[in-house]
Amino acid sequence: MSCGWSREVTKQRHGERLSIIYRAPCGRRMRNMDEVHRYLRLTESQLGVDLFCFDNFVHCFTEFEPEVVYSKINDITYGKENVRVSCVNSIDRSNPEYVEYSTERIPREDVNLNLDPNFLVCCDCTDDCQNKEKCQCWQLTLTATSWGPSGKIDPNAGYQYRRLMQNVVTGVYECNSRCSCRKTCINRVAQRPLHLRLQLFRTERRGWGIRCLDDIPKGQFICVYAGQLLTEQEANVDGKQFGDEYLAELDLIESIEQAKDGYESEVDIDIDYCSDISQSSSSGNSVDSSDISESKSSVPAENGINDSACREAISPPSLPSTVASLIKKDDCQKKTRELYGPNEHCYVMDAKSTGNIGRYLNHCCKPNVFVQNVFVDTQDLRFPWVGFFAHAFIRAGTELTWDYSYQVDSVPDKKLFCHCGAKECRGRLL
Repeated sequence: MSCGWSREVTKQRHGERLSIIYRAPCGRRMRNMDEVHRYLRLTESQLGVDLFCFDNFVHCFTEFEPEVVYSKINDITYGKENVRVSCVNSIDRSNPEYVEYSTERIPREDVNLNLDPNFLVCCDCTDDCQNKEKCQCWQLTLTATSWGPSGKIDPNAGYQYRRLMQNVVTGVYECNSRCSCRKTCINRVAQRPLHLRLQLFRTERRGWGIRCLDDIPKGQFICVYAGQLLTEQEANVDGKQFGDEYLAELDLIESIEQAKDGYESEVDIDIDYCSDISQSSSSGNSVDSSDISESKSSVPAENGINDSACREAISPPSLPSTVASLIKKDDCQKKTRELYGPNEHCYVMDAKSTGNIGRYLNHCCKPNVFVQNVFVDTQDLRFPWVGFFAHAFIRAGTELTWDYSYQVDSVPDKKLFCHCGAKECRGRLL
């Protein structure tokens, strides 16, 4: 261990269970993440709490080494990452094609990406943003979960000591450059430089891939997906000329709306039940069944967007709000992306010629990595960062993969077969 710390594996006196204890340079012993984080804060240490792990099956000193190496590159990032990323080929003597390495996304001229920090919501926390109720950035993440399928706020959404245990559909809002909190804040994750030891290697049937050289605990941040930020029109042109295998759509808005549509389509509303409730409410305010059936497709659209046609069709006050909130909205709903302008479409990240280590993550029908939309330098819903997090515990030497979520036959006259090797393999990507 570095900086004078030691990690001790202990066995309980009665039983076979192993436990982890960290010993600080001063000799103090800590048994859980709460104690470690409290110690780091009191000593004003610059170490991140995510450098510690109390899972006894995670080994810190089991660096993976390939048995056979025909060619090797010491660092494919050319010193642009915080740690070196080596490249090895155990199949032949070829090397990956040259890519302009960039740790940041680069917008094209037609992409209006506003990075003015004055447009960011920020916090003034001094406790490393432990209190979610007081941290404005945490509140953005929590409040946004109400836009999801359930329509309710998830108080557990977001990071747990810098680890993300499950995907947050509506996005994670991290602390930013305007915030008063320290760089060790537990709500600063995707913005931190790479600190995992990764390796680019040649696979047998899927080109180049990425594997970890150390064990990775569940929820651990791995890296972001960086490249050139294009408009949809530019992406279509570049895709036809140079290939579309490294294009990633920033479709957070559409993902949320599709999730909500899928959830609402499963809600079966009993019109007679609605009528009975409305008739049993305040006297003199009975509702005719025709009014209810009319308002079934005329509830105000989400995000506070209510045009005149919607307002005229809203059900009368006697209809309980709990029932009105379940009524499906179709005709008067306006898509969120349309609010940004008449010609707005999904923006696309292109890592074909310029990108980072994230471009090499292959597809798998049963992945060990999941994708998370994160907001750091802007809180514009159109421009989230794309971050990769460990879906489960990953043993050293395992390839890192994620699900591309392609739809078979979505591209006419194009077939792309899957060679992930998983038992759940779908056989085809396109």
